[in-house]
Amino acid sequence: KINLLDTYLENRNFTEVSEEYRDDDWLFCRIRNGKFEGHGDPDKLYAILTVFKDWAESEKNADNTQNR
Repeated sequence: KINLLDTYLENRNFTEVSEEYRDDDWLFCRIRNGKFEGHGDPDKLYAILTVFKDWAESEKNADNTQNR
């Protein structure tokens, strides 16, 4: 979980990510109660953090584009 309160991401849209290939190969990310939540099988930490990073950077870039 990553707390988004009082950040530029707090009120941003996020499309849930849900991927399930097998019982031991899955990933789920969402925003709930002001927090980014990433869940997955034991090998998915890097993938979950990549989902968060890509989303956060795209939202930051959207802010920079709108402020020009």
